[in-house]
Amino acid sequence: MNKRSTLGGGTLLALALLFIGLTILFNYALRGWRLDLTQNRLYTIAPGTDRILASIKEPINLYFFFSEKTAGQLPEFKTYGARVRDFLEELSARSGGKLRLHAIDPQPFSEEEDRASEFGVRATPVGPAGTPFYFGLAGTNSTDGRAAIEWFDDHKEQFLEYDVVKLVYQLANPRKPVVAWLSSLPMGPGFDPQTGQMRQPWTVYSEAQQLFDLRPLDQTAPKIDPDVSVLVLVHPKDLSPATQFAIDQYALRGGHLLVFVDPLAQADQSGEEGRNPMAAMGADKSSHLKSLLEAWGVQFDPGEVIADRGYALTVSTRSGEPVEHLGFLGLGKDAFTADDVITAGLSNVNVASAGYLEPLKDAKVRFEPLLKSSTDAEPLPVTRFRMLFDPATLRDGFKPTGRRYTIAARVSGNVHSAF
Repeated sequence: MNKRSTLGGGTLLALALLFIGLTILFNYALRGWRLDLTQNRLYTIAPGTDRILASIKEPINLYFFFSEKTAGQLPEFKTYGARVRDFLEELSARSGGKLRLHAIDPQPFSEEEDRASEFGVRATPVGPAGTPFYFGLAGTNSTDGRAAIEWFDDHKEQFLEYDVVKLVYQLANPRKPVVAWLSSLPMGPGFDPQTGQMRQPWTVYSEAQQLFDLRPLDQTAPKIDPDVSVLVLVHPKDLSPATQFAIDQYALRGGHLLVFVDPLAQADQSGEEGRNPMAAMGADKSSHLKSLLEAWGVQFDPGEVIADRGYALTVSTRSGEPVEHLGFLGLGKDAFTADDVITAGLSNVNVASAGYLEPLKDAKVRFEPLLKSSTDAEPLPVTRFRMLFDPATLRDGFKPTGRRYTIAARVSGNVHSAF
């Protein structure tokens, strides 16, 4: 049976075949939010921040707890405290009155100090006397929801916008969107049989848990629940036929997908090979979803990796010598689609052993590249990367084609069933 679905308007299939090199997953999640502090203390706000501020329906109260008086004797805290307050005031000004900022200087044994503690903003003892110092943010919404940043760490200043806007987003969206997450990689918490210990979730997985109602799926899941807003597939290997059919039907009914396929996932340690380092290096670490991708109008060859001299990163050999690695790429702004909402806020993205995507001939979909290689690139067999001891050997016989290869794309439009 060959079903056909026409997706349009608010139900467009947003199949984001994004960031094939899984390194990007972490990079995109945490580095898409940029803080740019100029000499005049003016912040350049990310486009995504303005969209979140514009989406706030009910007023949100922000309480900035900062020990102003104590900071007078602590220049490092005073300077960063002023920067944070400036940023919060900028957000409040841009929110059209939806963010109500309250600056509070909690004094010892005061009601303000009790309130900070109640909200989850912690004090750090400073000075010889161990004076409690507060430097955090709390927020409340109209339904008594709460969220807090217990302490602003100046070593994490580059994440200031991300952390604050995430708090605002959580308060503005108390009912989290449902995201189904399926991966053959150990991204979530669980028991690691190789170490005999519990493993910590990947950072991107933890961040997603805070923002969404995250529902993990296994590789034999027979269905995708109807309330799932987005289905995330990360290096989907060895999926059962029933699971592939469930994904197929989810796409046909207008579901949104974020798909990460990979010719050589460095983090893939599945199977018996994971216990044998040499066997692991030569093992098949690809994922492709061939039937589904072709039904969605996309071609992906898991047997090829993009080698790119134009974006090659410099790595160190075992002897400590620097060498350009044609498979480890540092994509700059000219690799991105500048006017797309997904890539507009990015300045650089690193990928390792990335593949490439192409639209199938006569496919009834819209194929929009988001990340591209340089013209100084050539697809090489994945076998050249599996047991690569000397990255310099990738230059042997390297013949750039002059093409720019699509590493990430958005696909929307008419799709067929793969079944």
